[in-house]
Amino acid sequence: SVPRNIDPAVRPIDDAFLFDIDDLHMRVEQNREDRLREAAKAEQMVVEEVAVLGQWLQSLEVTPTIVALRSRTEELKRREVDKILARLAHLSSEDRAAVEALASAIVNKMVHGTMVTLKAEAKSSSGAAYVDAARRFFNLEETPAVYPPGQADVSELRGENIAGNGVGRLPEASLVQHTSKEQGRRVS
Repeated sequence: SVPRNIDPAVRPIDDAFLFDIDDLHMRVEQNREDRLREAAKAEQMVVEEVAVLGQWLQSLEVTPTIVALRSRTEELKRREVDKILARLAHLSSEDRAAVEALASAIVNKMVHGTMVTLKAEAKSSSGAAYVDAARRFFNLEETPAVYPPGQADVSELRGENIAGNGVGRLPEASLVQHTSKEQGRRVS
């Protein structure tokens, strides 16, 4: 109570606990420091996960491009194989299968490097440029991804404030917008 009405000499007695205002202030300050330390750890976790999420979202654009590339090359291969097999009607079924296998092998080897590079670069800051280049080189239907201007990376997020908590903040821009002509819808 205030003013103190218990003798401080009771502190050494077993199972007797005496707390005064100074003790309570000390506990409050200790708890506040503990919370600030944990908040800093949580901030770092959020910053790291935002970066991972941003990379993952950016890598999503590569999937429709790879699908379109595979579809386009298969379509071209099928058209050319059908054309040559029509001219070579005398071939046996084994020879026809060999021609198809040869065409598939050539197509796979031709686009393999492009697909590997697209997947590898998908998470980099230049991933969208690689996707755009592949779409242009192979004359693929466009499905552009729109990334927020000035998308922050992890180093830019450190030390910035999230409104109201004084610890850190997330990027304010929407993460990704994707327009797909194949699907006819916009995903944000």
